[in-house]
Amino acid sequence: VDHIITTNKRLMKLIRPYNKRVSIIPNVINTEEMQWKPSPKRKGKVRFSFLGGETHFEDLQFAKCDFSKFDSVAYVDRYKELGFKIENPKDEYTYGTLFDETDVSLAPLLPTKFNSCKSNLKVVEAGVKGKLICTTETPPYIDFKSDNIVYFKPNESWQDKLQLLSKDRATVEKMAKGLQEEVLEYYNCHRWT
Repeated sequence: VDHIITTNKRLMKLIRPYNKRVSIIPNVINTEEMQWKPSPKRKGKVRFSFLGGETHFEDLQFAKCDFSKFDSVAYVDRYKELGFKIENPKDEYTYGTLFDETDVSLAPLLPTKFNSCKSNLKVVEAGVKGKLICTTETPPYIDFKSDNIVYFKPNESWQDKLQLLSKDRATVEKMAKGLQEEVLEYYNCHRWT
């Protein structure tokens, strides 16, 4: 091919031996699509959601957390085993609206070479929708460092920090707003196109 576009330096290094013509452009979200419009403010208990697919069972186990102790939702039946309530998923045209029913997006990730080559799209999605995100402190989630992301060290249990967040809506909302401002500024379609 004439040119390759990828989302991070780690993956670029793996592509270069096959093709030297490679550039990095991060994933961005078209905020003009209805599904990516800002979410309305939620009330009630702080809700945690895992918005990933069915290949993340081990990542969720890695969080060392009993998700049944919180108002937590996922969209894959198997995740019931980890304590999540299961709700119906949405298609690619309405997926973004799942964020409207959550306060905190969860993105645990095993620190492997394969996972490090992924993009930090979960951070971008949560930021665009004005939601807080909790991630493992590992690539790709440390590519965009922010004080408005709750990071967990690899092998750290998520239980205690999630417990604190579940009782502190004001902090959740403040950090979510801060992340939204940062993401909309940096991961801006117009900037990258």
